[in-house]
Amino acid sequence: MKTQTDTPQPRAILASSGPMVIDFRSGKLVPVESGDYSAGTIVSYGDQANPRTRYAITGPPVPDSHGHSHGQPCTSERGNVSTVSKSAIEGPGGWHLEDCPPMTPTDLADFLFEGAETHVRLTREAETKARKEAIEESQAIAALRREHPALELAEFSKKSCQALAAANIRKLLKQKFPGQKFSVTSESFSMGNAVRVNWEDGPTSKEVEKITSPFVSSGSDGMQDLSYHVSSPWHIFGDSKYITTSRDLSQENRETVAAEVIEAHGLDREPAALAEEARMGTLWGDDEWIRRKMHEAREARSFYVPAA
Repeated sequence: MKTQTDTPQPRAILASSGPMVIDFRSGKLVPVESGDYSAGTIVSYGDQANPRTRYAITGPPVPDSHGHSHGQPCTSERGNVSTVSKSAIEGPGGWHLEDCPPMTPTDLADFLFEGAETHVRLTREAETKARKEAIEESQAIAALRREHPALELAEFSKKSCQALAAANIRKLLKQKFPGQKFSVTSESFSMGNAVRVNWEDGPTSKEVEKITSPFVSSGSDGMQDLSYHVSSPWHIFGDSKYITTSRDLSQENRETVAAEVIEAHGLDREPAALAEEARMGTLWGDDEWIRRKMHEAREARSFYVPAA
């Protein structure tokens, strides 16, 4: 009969077998092969987010407190220190073994010295840039406070960041487009929050987005399928991960847009019928180009009439 002590525990497995890595060919965990590359061997690392950078291996594998090694120490041409293993180099990741002979001790010493100098220079440049950006942001915040005294500040508000953004967007829209009705709502959910702006006729989406876009706190990179935080001095007035704008047109103005497209392109259509086809989404196939023209005309056409 097995007892609890008969079954190796995860910590014991790690201590006995050493660090493990996934072998993507077999889908199994295999021991990390530290490698036995000589000092001065050139490797490199690069991926979608990092340009390929050369590293020089600087010594033999360094054991951890359990006596196991995760690889050999290496230093980049920018002075950054890392560890690389044979498993990482031969695996599908970003590490490569460069096709060149190892550096001589003198060349390695020069490489490390130049890397250290580069690291110091880059660090100083980053610090200088950060100080400059901090000063510029402080000045921008001070200017916004003076320019918009009626807006509520996050530091004095009990509202959530998205609710505050919605309240201040509502004020700015009222100032910019007096007499135009807008619906500005906010919500929160498990992965973030959002502000929704809806209105009928009135200004174009681009005109409204000039007001809403400074409050957005998230961006996305489709090439790398990731999102990132966006910082803005405007966030002293609240912010939201997502802000959407949606304009609807009255039937009269739908027909106005349709009439403009008919006249511009010499179409044999009735404005009311074309407006209804666009609304129902039935302009496809041979009429796909008409759908695009209707959309372009709709987005470019402002129906805002300033209050008397």
